[in-house]
Amino acid sequence: MTARVLLSGLLHKAPARKTSKTGKPFVVAKVREGSGDTVRWWTIFVFSETAMEEIERLGDGEALAASGTFEATIWAPEGREPRVNLTMTADAVLSAHKPKQRKASVDKPAPSPGVAAAGGPAPSPWNDGGALNDDVPF
Repeated sequence: MTARVLLSGLLHKAPARKTSKTGKPFVVAKVREGSGDTVRWWTIFVFSETAMEEIERLGDGEALAASGTFEATIWAPEGREPRVNLTMTADAVLSAHKPKQRKASVDKPAPSPGVAAAGGPAPSPWNDGGALNDDVPF
């Protein structure tokens, strides 16, 4: 049985790029989801090029969210307790990883967030200066 799922968790080790028997590249990663006594381990397979690029930017312990189809199967190792094996084929991956910021120009320093060049508050993208253009700072 398969179903759609939205999963958020932490990467366990860096994702690994592999190649299928048919020559198609994919990425596989282990994700830890939950906490305390309710920790679940997922194996995530990613075939989409954009999702592969996103997940490969991450390293061990970094947070991510992924959506796709999942499958739960029973794994019964010989002489041990059966376990549930959770796998996901992700079609989208979102990370909390911040991209590297570009250096500001030496000639012109970047303005502070929320401050216009003249020193006053920055204009709101939600207000075109009409009747709501007052001094209330929210």
